[in-house]
Amino acid sequence: MCVLLAAVTNLSCSSDDATDSSVTDTDVIAVDTTAFVADPAPDGTVENTIRDVAEAEAEEPLGSATLTIGDRTWTFSTVACLFDEAAEQVEAEFAMTALGESAELYAEISADGHTITIVDTGESDVSLTTVAGRFIRTDGAMLVSAVATFVPSEDPTAPGVRGTLEADCA
Repeated sequence: MCVLLAAVTNLSCSSDDATDSSVTDTDVIAVDTTAFVADPAPDGTVENTIRDVAEAEAEEPLGSATLTIGDRTWTFSTVACLFDEAAEQVEAEFAMTALGESAELYAEISADGHTITIVDTGESDVSLTTVAGRFIRTDGAMLVSAVATFVPSEDPTAPGVRGTLEADCA
């Protein structure tokens, strides 16, 4: 573990023209710089889902996911899922975030409906999201699947492309 230490110092001066200052208080703050943090939520409703999983006493983000849209497939080796009470922390019934080599995937079941969004910052620089519907299926513990229509995030009126999601939140 790498820890960053920062000293916070309060300085005070004895008069307006004084150049002499003295330390009146010093605090040391330790920050874990190896903490895994991600926020791929496209609408900002879920902040740091992977951190939320860790706080919910999951050991480490594990699992895998595969998303295929049209003839393009992305694989994700780091998957974190929140179910039931843990998902309520992020105002959802279910939330999943996954990280791949150059892409981030986010899926959510909330009062607003079901959403899956992928952002690929690699060669293709793609951002796709699902159209409205109820299409995410979970077993409530580990397995997630979906069949949905995806459109460009910046142009939701564009013709959609069929896609499938299979994930194991192990």
